[in-house]
Amino acid sequence: MGQLRVTKIEARTPSVIGPSRRVTMLLLFVSLFAFASRGAAEPSAVIGRSAFPRPLAEYHDEETNSAISQLIHRAQVEPFNLIATLIFFCAIVHTFLTSTFTKLGRRYEHEFDALEPRELDSEIGKKVARRRDKLQFRAQFFSLLGEVEAVFGVWASTTISGDYTDERLARPSYLQREY
Repeated sequence: MGQLRVTKIEARTPSVIGPSRRVTMLLLFVSLFAFASRGAAEPSAVIGRSAFPRPLAEYHDEETNSAISQLIHRAQVEPFNLIATLIFFCAIVHTFLTSTFTKLGRRYEHEFDALEPRELDSEIGKKVARRRDKLQFRAQFFSLLGEVEAVFGVWASTTISGDYTDERLARPSYLQREY
């Protein structure tokens, strides 16, 4: 008689990295939409508001002898210049750290995968499941930060949101028109 052969089918947990591309694309589209809608608004058209960004001639800093003193003067005249400079600096640093973030994301993903067999243990299963949840979040988060495309989305949206918190740009001009 023939023997019945039982094979074990192992379920593979889907990769935790896949959704990061979708999140990156979503951030990119939201940033582009916000940027495009910002261009439609004309803050200088509202009575009592100055043009933004301020024209360079209005800074009156042609006689300054260094770039640092010029930045300090422009930050005093227009405080958003300091915020935009800091955001730009963070974006540059983030660009150089993308490979580090990617490595961290992969490390967390490997730890996540390694804990899968231990999650089935009845004694420590709940602790391992909580640990795996944290690792999954970290893997996705750092993989997203490691995407070069995400650098643009993260920092463009930060700049735009900072731009709209300025009291002159709190609401686009088309929302402030009286009909």
